[in-house]
Amino acid sequence: MTEQKNPTQEEVNDYLDALCQSGMVNIYDAAPYVQGIFKVTKYDAQRYLLSWITMMEKMVEEDAE
Repeated sequence: MTEQKNPTQEEVNDYLDALCQSGMVNIYDAAPYVQGIFKVTKYDAQRYLLSWITMMEKMVEEDAE
């Protein structure tokens, strides 16, 4: 049986960037999309999303300075 490799944060970030730009979903509700696309657990999907949101908030704060 082949072990499934978890996606990198960068891979998920790229997906979330595209999803955010599409405007098709409220990004705060994107964890189920990450879970479905990357075949990860609900908890891992939430962690990936939280990491992406934190990164985006930091970028916004840096741009504001």
